[in-house]
Amino acid sequence: MASGIVFKKKNPKTGRESKYYTIKYDIGRDPETNKRRQKEESGFKTKKEAQFALNERLNQLQKGTYIVPSDLTFGQYLEEWFTDYVEINLTPNTQDNYRSIKKEFQQKMGHILLRELKPHHFKKMYADLVREGRLSKRTIANNHTIIKSALNRAFTEEIIYRNPLDLVKPPKWEKVEPKYLNAEQTKLLLEMIKGYKYYKYALILYGTGARRGEALALRISRDIDFENGVVQFRESLSNPRGKGFVFGPTKGKRVRTVHVGPLILKALKELKEERLRDRKKALRTGAPYDASLDLLFARPDGSPIPLVNTEKWWRSFTERFKRLPVDHPLHGVRVHNHLIRHTISTLLLESGIDLKSLQEMLGHSSIAITGNVYAHVTERMRDGVSKEINNIMEFALAK
Repeated sequence: MASGIVFKKKNPKTGRESKYYTIKYDIGRDPETNKRRQKEESGFKTKKEAQFALNERLNQLQKGTYIVPSDLTFGQYLEEWFTDYVEINLTPNTQDNYRSIKKEFQQKMGHILLRELKPHHFKKMYADLVREGRLSKRTIANNHTIIKSALNRAFTEEIIYRNPLDLVKPPKWEKVEPKYLNAEQTKLLLEMIKGYKYYKYALILYGTGARRGEALALRISRDIDFENGVVQFRESLSNPRGKGFVFGPTKGKRVRTVHVGPLILKALKELKEERLRDRKKALRTGAPYDASLDLLFARPDGSPIPLVNTEKWWRSFTERFKRLPVDHPLHGVRVHNHLIRHTISTLLLESGIDLKSLQEMLGHSSIAITGNVYAHVTERMRDGVSKEINNIMEFALAK
C-alpha cells in the first residue's frame, strides 16, 4: 500500500525551513530495477492543503487512476492540442474560430499548470467574461464545450486524471430563434438588390440554401448540369488568415445535390456567360486570367472572391435599411449570408416541404439537427394542424 509524508524542506546552506510544505509519496517500484520510486510535490501554503493533496494522490494510487504530475501548463497543452488535433482534423474556417478561443483561454489561464486546473478557475473566468460583456453567454457556453472536449483528450491520453470542466456549468443563455425574413420582406429585399454586384449570388443562396463558402466554390463544368437544372455542392471555399484561398470539403463532408427552378437556372447561365466574357476580355487585353479553377463566382482574373466581400456587400444594405422609414418592412433588418439560408428554410417549411427534404437540401448531417434548428417553425405548423383538426371535429359534431 502506498504511503507518504508532509514536511517542510530545509535550506542546506542556512538550515532554515521553507515557508512552503512538500509532500513525498511512493509511486511503486521501477519495473526494470525493482527499486522504490518516490515523487515530491512542493509549493503548498498550509499543512492542511498539503495533506489534502497527499491524500488525493494516495487515493488515486490505490484506485489505479494516478498520473505522474507534469509541468505542462494549460497554455502549452492547448498549443499542442491545436497543432496535433485542430489543424489536422478541422476545416480552415473552424481552425480560425478555435484559434481565437484558444488564445482567450491562454491569456486568462495559460500560466496555470495543467495538473493544477480546478473548476473554480473556469467559474471565475466565465463570471469575469459575463461582467465584461465582451462575449455573449451563448459564446461563452460554446467555448466551454470546445475546451471541455480539448481537456477530455488530455484525460484520455492520461495527462490529467480528471477533467475539471466536468464539474463546471457554463452561464445559462436563452435560446434565440434564428432570424429570418417573411415572404413580403424577401420580395422587397430581392427587388432592392436587383442589378447590384452580388444580386445573382443572393439568388443562388435563396434558390439552393447554400452556405456562402459552398456557393463561392462552385465550378461551372463540374458542379452544374445546365440542361437538367441540377447543382452539386462538392466543396467549400475558405479564406483563413495567412493561407490564401483553401478549397475543402463541405461542412457535411459529402456531395449535396440540389434541383433548381427556371429563375435560378437563368441566373446560373448568366453567370457562366459573365465568366466567359471575363476570359475573352483577358485574352484580348493580355491581362492575367486563371481558367483552371472554372469558378462560377470569380473576380475578373478568374480568382476566387474573398468571403468577406459578400459580407461587406450585405452590410452596405444593412446601413441603407437603417435609413428606411420606421414602418418599412425592412427597416433595421441586419442582412447577412446566413439570414438568407434561414429565410429560405423557414419559408419552405411553412409552405409544406417535409423535414427530410430540407435536411438534404441544407446538408445537415442528421434530420435531428434540422429539426432542432427549425423547431420554432415545426411547432407553429403543429399548432396549425391541431387547430385544423379541431375545426374539422367541431364541424362534424355540429351536424
